[in-house]
Amino acid sequence: MAVLDARTLLVPDRLGNRRVDTMPNVAENPAVGLLFLVPGLRETLRVNGAAGIVTDAAALAPLAAHGRLPCAALRVRVEEVFFHCGKAMIRSALWSRAAAPPDLPCLGLILSDQIAHLDPEETERSVAEGYRDRLY
Repeated sequence: MAVLDARTLLVPDRLGNRRVDTMPNVAENPAVGLLFLVPGLRETLRVNGAAGIVTDAAALAPLAAHGRLPCAALRVRVEEVFFHCGKAMIRSALWSRAAAPPDLPCLGLILSDQIAHLDPEETERSVAEGYRDRLY
């Protein structure tokens, strides 16, 4: 993400995100809400505003990572910013691995349950490979 000025954020659509389904939503209704979670902090930051889609390479330049530009980004005109207290984070133990259910399935199994013909083990290998080789 890049902060362009006091009222403008640029949020990249990087490899792995590819949430292009969001882009038509933004084109139809530009109202967005962003929730920022920071490991180790209990409080969260909420940013509300209006978003537009950016695909121009020069406009995407501030988002370059490891020599790569994202395919697109959301330009968010900030209208409202506020903190949420950390009570929900405390109750959920969100950042604690020990809080995860012991029978929580891996992502490969979850995806194969939702998408026909996916092999859970191959999907899990693909996810691990993506984390290792395709972050940017």
